[in-house]
Amino acid sequence: IAQFFFLYSTFQPPPPFSLSLSLSTARTHNTHSPHSQGRAGPTDDDRAVELLRNAAGTGYMNAQHTLAMMLRDGRGCPSPAHSAVGLPAGDSSGAEAGGDGGGGGNCDREALKWFLRAAKQGHAGAQQMAGAHYEDGRGAEASDARAFKWMRRAAEQGLAVAQASLARCGRPPP
Repeated sequence: IAQFFFLYSTFQPPPPFSLSLSLSTARTHNTHSPHSQGRAGPTDDDRAVELLRNAAGTGYMNAQHTLAMMLRDGRGCPSPAHSAVGLPAGDSSGAEAGGDGGGGGNCDREALKWFLRAAKQGHAGAQQMAGAHYEDGRGAEASDARAFKWMRRAAEQGLAVAQASLARCGRPPP
């Protein structure tokens, strides 16, 4: 009985399923996929984006930010031959992001959409990236006012890269 008690008291249950675990699995499990053999097929990035879209759609800001980062890098993004992603009609971020009329490609517009959704929830990294997209005109028309708005919010949370961006523009960080 003492041996059982010792084993039971030192037992540590496995960590709960997490999005990061499923993403790392999606990125590494498919070494023999048709895509890796030169044939068309889904990629690990496609699977990761699929998982992230599901989580981001529920409002999970970290998934929204990670999805936006992948799309910004062109990973898991539809080819230009596919229909435009744009922003859904009636989406509150659509007016700010400029909808289909903004600059950049489909990936840039969709990335900005997800950055804005996470930024509005207070994600400092997403706020900084939304500011950078507006500054560069990626996914929407360039707007110094919107770039400053989001950079300032990120800088107020202590994000060093946003503070440096504000200082570089001659605007003191908060």
